[in-house]
Amino acid sequence: MFDNFFLILISLSLGLSLPLIGVFVILRKEALLSDALAHTLLLGIALSIAFKINMMAGIFAFAILAGIGIFFVREKAYLGMDAVVGVFFTTSLAIGSLLISSTDLLEAFFGNLSNITKGDVIASIIMAVLIVGILLLKFREFAFSSFSPDLAKVDKLNVKKYELLFILILALGIAMGIKLVGTLLISALIIVPAATAKIFSLQIRSMAIWSMLFGLISVFGGLVASSAFKSSTGPTIILFGSSIFFLVFTFNTLLKQK
Repeated sequence: MFDNFFLILISLSLGLSLPLIGVFVILRKEALLSDALAHTLLLGIALSIAFKINMMAGIFAFAILAGIGIFFVREKAYLGMDAVVGVFFTTSLAIGSLLISSTDLLEAFFGNLSNITKGDVIASIIMAVLIVGILLLKFREFAFSSFSPDLAKVDKLNVKKYELLFILILALGIAMGIKLVGTLLISALIIVPAATAKIFSLQIRSMAIWSMLFGLISVFGGLVASSAFKSSTGPTIILFGSSIFFLVFTFNTLLKQK
C-alpha cells in the first residue's frame, strides 16, 4: 500500500486530468466513446498478461492503437461514432474476457490500488501533465471543435486533426487511470465531475475549473474513504464523486425554486 505522498500524487494526476477531458466529452456528446474505450482496453490488459509485458506500457500502447483504429474506421466506413465504438467495444471485450483469468478479470473491471507500482504513479503524473498541458494550451481549439465543429471549419480550423488528437488523449487518459478504477468505472471518473460542474457553470472555462476541483475531491476523498472503511478503491471513488453530483444537483434545484 502506498504512503500518503503517493496517494496525493495519484489523486492529483487522475483528479485533475480526467475530469478536464470529461468537459470536452460532454461538449461533444460522446460519453459512449469513453465507456467503449475503457472496455476496449480490457484486451490491452489481457495481451499484457499473456505476453508478460509491463502492464502500464501494454495498456498505453493498446490505447493509442485503439484510438487510431476507432478514428480511421469511422472515417473510412462512413459510420457513426456509436456504431464504430460498438464494434470495437464488443470485440475487444469478448476477446479480452476469453484471454484473461477470472481473478484478473475482476481486478480489470474494478481496479486494485495494491497492484499499482511507484512506476505506474510516475507514468500517470507524466501523462497527466502532458494531457492537461495540451488541453489548456489548445483550449480554444478543442472547445470550438467540440461545441460547434461546423463553425470551426468555417474558421479554417482543422477539425479532424483535433478529433483524432482528442480521441488519443481520451484513450491515454483512460489507460492512465484504469488500474486504479477499472474498466467498468473509469468513464465515470471522466464524466461525473464534469457533469457536476456543468449543472451550474455558464462558461466552458469555469466548467473546466470546477470539474477539476470536483475530480480532485472525488479521487482523494474516495481513496481516504476506501482506506477508512476497507472498501474497494474504484467503486468508493466513483460513489464519492456521484454523491457530490447529487448534492450539487439538489442544492442547485432548491436555489432555482426560490
